[in-house]
Amino acid sequence: MLVIEKDAIFQRLNREGFWNKESCLLITAKGMPDRATRRFVRRLNEEYKLPVFVLTDGDPYGWYIYSVYKSGSIKLSYESDRLATPPRLSLWVLQRRTFVLTKSVMSMS
Repeated sequence: MLVIEKDAIFQRLNREGFWNKESCLLITAKGMPDRATRRFVRRLNEEYKLPVFVLTDGDPYGWYIYSVYKSGSIKLSYESDRLATPPRLSLWVLQRRTFVLTKSVMSMS
């Protein structure tokens, strides 16, 4: 499962048939993830044991979006048990809009 920060990247990967070539699900919340998207990602991860990869920009906002998927948001901290995705989460970063993917230092556990 590939969770994508930007809708434009999501549309491009969808158009290119990335989901079919790599046999994966593409999901986007078009920026900051809402509760429904976070819950959906968590349920797919728990019930189908799908690994989760998050594709974001390499800026602080991208890292924050990754942390919301992984740990939950501050405002909804009381819902983190239901919304945050467990540690089986890996981050991929788009750097400087050149579409070069680099794997973060965080690896899947």
